Amino acid sequence: MATDRQWPGSSPSGKTRTIVATVSKTIAFTVDESVIAQGMLPDSPIFGNRVTEDDVLQHLAFNLIGNDLRLSQIDGFANCPDASACVPYEQWDVEVESATPTPVRRIARATER
Repeated sequence: MATDRQWPGSSPSGKTRTIVATVSKTIAFTVDESVIAQGMLPDSPIFGNRVTEDDVLQHLAFNLIGNDLRLSQIDGFANCPDASACVPYEQWDVEVESATPTPVRRIARATER
């Protein structure tokens, strides 16, 4: 039987603090080779004539992960099925780089003035 364990003196105080955490994520995602090939077509409206596979993959990663878009929502890939580039969100490996408490200011309640 699972129970919630509380340490002595750990009852909620009603006071909260805001912590700002900087994290980096390592995310592995799959892209069908036909999507990469489409991004590398000559005279690409996104990349022009000088495009590398890395350029295409960075563009896809930035938009799939950073902008939370589906493949068909990304410029240059509207005709591609969304399943051709998959980001498994449940498998993110997150590493906390730092966590810093924000400056705490006490704000007087109207009754305390």
